[in-house]
Amino acid sequence: MVSSKVILGDMIATFTDHGTPVAKAAINASIELKVVPASNGFGVALQLGKPTAKVTMMDDIGNATRLENKDLESATAACLGAQIEAVSKLLVNIPLPAVAGIQMRNMSIDSDDGFVMLKGDLQ
Repeated sequence: MVSSKVILGDMIATFTDHGTPVAKAAINASIELKVVPASNGFGVALQLGKPTAKVTMMDDIGNATRLENKDLESATAACLGAQIEAVSKLLVNIPLPAVAGIQMRNMSIDSDDGFVMLKGDLQ
C-alpha cells in the first residue's frame, strides 16, 4: 500500500471577537493519506491520519485574546485535527464510474520498484 502525505502550507487563521481581529496565526500541517478499497468493493476510501501541525502566532495583530500564545497554538492544532476527522468521514466510499458496463472492484494502490501500481478486478 502506498502511503502519501497531504501538505497544508501557509494557512492563515485570524481570531476575531465580534468581528474584530484579536490574534493571527500561520499554520503548516502534514497529514498521512492512504488509499484503500471501499467497504463495498466498488470504490475507494481515503484514510487521513492525524495531522502534524506547526502553528506560529504572528505579530502583525497583537494577541488580545487574554490567552497565552502556546494555548492558542494548541487550540488551533486541535481545531485542525477535529476538522480533518470530520472530513475523513466523507471519504470512506468514493464510487468509481463504470465504463461500457465494466466496473472496477477491490481497487488498491501499491508500489513496485518506485512505480505507483493501481490494482483491481474488472467486473
